[in-house]
Amino acid sequence: METNTTPNPEPEPNTGSKELASEATNNPLSAPAGNPVSAKKARNPRRQKAVIDRIEEGRFAVLLVGRKQLEKVVPVEQLPEGAKAGSWLKVRVMEDGVKDMMVDEEETQAAR
Repeated sequence: METNTTPNPEPEPNTGSKELASEATNNPLSAPAGNPVSAKKARNPRRQKAVIDRIEEGRFAVLLVGRKQLEKVVPVEQLPEGAKAGSWLKVRVMEDGVKDMMVDEEETQAAR
C-alpha cells in the first residue's frame, strides 16, 4: 500500500482586509438577500399598537395601526373576543394582513 507523501499546502498569510472579505463571504449570517439562511429562523414583525376605529357594515373592522395610524381592514371574525370599536389591540402586520391580535386592556382602559 502506497502512502501519499505530498505535503499539505500551507495557508495563505494573514493580510487583514482580504481576511475580512473572506470571513464575510463564509459567514452564514451575511448571506445575500436572495439566499435565506436555512439555519436562521425567520422573525415575526414586532408587535404594534392599533385601535379599532370603527366597524363597517357589521362585517369589517377598520384598524389604525402604529404611530402613523396606517388604516388596515380586517373581517370582524378575526378580532379577539371582546374587541369592539374603541378597543386597543396589540397586532403584527404581515405581508398577508394583520395577524396575532390581542386586546390591550390597559391601553383600552386608559383611553376611556
